[in-house]
Amino acid sequence: MKRKDRIILLILFVLFFAIFLLLPIIRRQVLIANEKSKTKVLEKQIEEQKKIKEGLEKEIKDSGNSENIEKIARDQLNMSNDKERVYKFVDDDKGDKNGTSK
Repeated sequence: MKRKDRIILLILFVLFFAIFLLLPIIRRQVLIANEKSKTKVLEKQIEEQKKIKEGLEKEIKDSGNSENIEKIARDQLNMSNDKERVYKFVDDDKGDKNGTSK
């Protein structure tokens, strides 16, 4: 073989060997970058869930307050105090003008 052919063969061998060694490293770097981006997304979700948890804990803590209990009783359970009068308005669409149903 000529010296020029040996040099070309050596260069090809070095390039092949470099690619053979670098390809797995490059693949791993891509995987690491993907996992880092997933980690960032998960960390944001964790922070959001922590804020939700803090809000729920505050709501639980405040639910024992008598003012909040009264508000829930009035708004959600339609309850009233003993000294109050409750007026209910009936939709007259189901009955005739006298208020009797057909």
